[in-house]
Amino acid sequence: MAEFKENLSESAVMYGVFRVTCNDSTTEGKRIKFVFVSWIGQAVSVMKKAKVSVEKINFEKFYSGFHVFINASSTDDLEVGAVEKKLLEAMGSHKASSFNM
Repeated sequence: MAEFKENLSESAVMYGVFRVTCNDSTTEGKRIKFVFVSWIGQAVSVMKKAKVSVEKINFEKFYSGFHVFINASSTDDLEVGAVEKKLLEAMGSHKASSFNM
């Protein structure tokens, strides 16, 4: 995820997906989850921000296999704790005990 965050630009609208391995201590199993990120940098113009909803729909059609969606405008939105919280919320009753990002 660090590499993902390094490539974000404050002056761009970007979409991306990264993979997370979820570890389950009770079954010693691993599950793979994909996180879709819609990034709107702080320096993006109002007109570009207005186009995001249409662009995002097209990207979601292209890549529909994600488990968690995050709207981000700050790298704080992509901190490990925030992403883990979103993943746990999406898992239902069978929660992972740890994550490898």
